[in-house]
Amino acid sequence: MSVRTSQRRRSERIEHTRPALLTSLDGAFSTLGHITNVSENGMFFITQDTPGLPREGPVTIAPGASDGADQGAQGGIDCRIVRVRAMGHMIGLGLEHI
Repeated sequence: MSVRTSQRRRSERIEHTRPALLTSLDGAFSTLGHITNVSENGMFFITQDTPGLPREGPVTIAPGASDGADQGAQGGIDCRIVRVRAMGHMIGLGLEHI
C-alpha cells in the first residue's frame, strides 16, 4: 500500500482497489467499477464510459458490491462528483463524501 500526498491535497490518499457499484440518487442509473484510492474526503472511481453515466451531482457508491444484488446488503455512501477524467473507453470520477 502506498500513500500519495500533494501540496494541494487536504488529506493523504491511499492506494486501494476494490469493486464498487455507483448509483444515481434517484436509482435511474447504476454501473459497476472499481475504487482505486481513498482519502479522508472521498475516493476515485473508475468505470466504463456509458451513456447516462452521471458527470456531476450526487451519487451513491457501494464499496465491495460486485453486482446490483449486493447493493442492499452493502449499503452505500452518499457522495458528489467533483472531478471527471476521460481515460479512453473508461472514465474516472473523483467523489467527495457528503
